[in-house]
Amino acid sequence: MKRFALFLIMGLLYSLHLYSQENGPITVEGEVVCLTCYLKDGVKATGESHIPCAMACYGQGLPQVILDRETGLLYLPINTDVSKRGTDEERFVCSLVEHNPLRDRLTPYLGKMVSITGPSFPGHGVTLISVQKLSESQ
Repeated sequence: MKRFALFLIMGLLYSLHLYSQENGPITVEGEVVCLTCYLKDGVKATGESHIPCAMACYGQGLPQVILDRETGLLYLPINTDVSKRGTDEERFVCSLVEHNPLRDRLTPYLGKMVSITGPSFPGHGVTLISVQKLSESQ
């Protein structure tokens, strides 16, 4: 049963990979926020005034996301190049399963607007985005 569940998860994630490859990378502009604070407090958990709280959450290992203020969508930047297992497809799937968020890379941008480009993998409420380019936006 465990093997079937793992096979099913890998199949679904690989399907997302193929879907993202067909549609190419996207570019999102938004604010880097603490996911936990944003889910709890909404827009009160945004902006420079919330940076000390977001840093405390970062210290506790909580994830940071990109909030697209125009759409209200959340994007969790991930690194899909970390896993060294098997073929390219297996490395991609393992990296998603191991969910390698880019917390350290996002920390300097807390409370700031960024532009992020990469293939996206839509989910229920949060979209994963594999980072190809990340920069502060004006």
